[in-house]
Amino acid sequence: MSHADAFSPLGIIAGGDELPLIAAAAARRFRPVMAIRLAETRCKKFGRAASEETQISLSKTGQMRQWFKERGVEDILIIGKVDKKLHFKDFEFDALSLTILQKLQDRSDASLKYAIFEALENEGFHILSQIEFLSAILAKEGLNAGPMHPPDREESIKRGVTVARALAELDAGQTVIIKAGAIIALEAFEHTDKTILRAGKLAGPGCTVIKVARPSQDPRWDVPAVGPKTLRVMSSVGADVLAVEADKVLLHSKDKFISEAERLGISVMGIKVS
Repeated sequence: MSHADAFSPLGIIAGGDELPLIAAAAARRFRPVMAIRLAETRCKKFGRAASEETQISLSKTGQMRQWFKERGVEDILIIGKVDKKLHFKDFEFDALSLTILQKLQDRSDASLKYAIFEALENEGFHILSQIEFLSAILAKEGLNAGPMHPPDREESIKRGVTVARALAELDAGQTVIIKAGAIIALEAFEHTDKTILRAGKLAGPGCTVIKVARPSQDPRWDVPAVGPKTLRVMSSVGADVLAVEADKVLLHSKDKFISEAERLGISVMGIKVS
C-alpha cells in the first residue's frame, strides 16, 4: 500500500530500459505521475504516461527533492537501469548531495546511488516497492513460456532451487546451473548470462538454469530479472530449461521474451521458493 492518499501524485525516478514506462502506465490509471528521467541514463520520454516529466542528474538530489515537493509528491518509485560503471567523479553535486558524500566511507557507485535515494526518504518521501507496479511482468507459478520441460528435469530444478537459495543467502549470486544433478556453475560477480556461458563450456547442452531472489532483496531498489538476451545465451550453449522464482523475478520485455522462448524451444518455469 502507498503511504500517501491513493489519488495523490506518484513521483518516479527513472533509469533506462522499459520498466519506468510500464510502471507509469500502471500507476497512471489511479493517480497523476510526476516523472524525473535521470540524465545519465537512456530513459525514454514518458509522454501520456506522465502528467509531468523532467530530466535531472543523479547528482542533484536537492533539485529532485524540490521538484517533487512543488508538485505535492510523497510517494516515490525508483526504477530502471542505472549503469554500474557510472563515474561519479565527473559529476557536479548540489548541496544536499555533497552532504551525503561527506558522510560516506564507501564511495562506490552503488553506495552513492543508494545513499542518494535513502536521503530522499529521510526528507520525508516514501519509497515504494517496484513489484507493486510490475505485477504484470512477474513470473507466475508453473509454465510461463515455451514447451513443458522433460519430466527428468524436475529433480534438477528442486536441487537447483536449494543451492540457489543458499547462494543468494550469502549475497554471492542468484543463479545456479545444473546438469544431470551435478552443479555446473554458480553465479558470482559475472552475472547471469556469463555464468550460463561458463556452464555451457564446462558441460555442453542439456543444462538447467535456476534463478531466485535474495532473501534480503529490497524491492524498492532492485528486482531480479531475466530477458530475451538470457534466452538467446542459453540457446547458444544448448541450455533448454529456465526456472525462476515465481512472483519475485521479472520477465523483461515479456511479449518478446515469450516469443523467444517459443522460438528457441526453452521451457520457462515459475517456481515457489519457501
